[in-house]
Amino acid sequence: MLEEAGVLERKPYQSRPPRHDYLLTDRGDALYPVIVLLADWADNHAPANEDTPYALRSKQDGRRLSPVLKDKKSGEEINRNTAHFKFNKSRKKR
Repeated sequence: MLEEAGVLERKPYQSRPPRHDYLLTDRGDALYPVIVLLADWADNHAPANEDTPYALRSKQDGRRLSPVLKDKKSGEEINRNTAHFKFNKSRKKR
């Protein structure tokens, strides 16, 4: 499904037995911030007796990261106290 949607690309890396890597395409890479935030949410909201099998870590020094959503232009943090959705009446249908 994600392959068909152009989010992932399957690349073989072994023929016997057949094995594949799944890599993000450019389209999938655009979803990376969403994936990071969802994974962080899951890690923070997992039941107390369960550990999630992953943690977001820095490639540079391995420290655990805590993602924050920010506006690209201003650097302002985006959260429910700083932003809201507004219906765009002029948006054209695709």
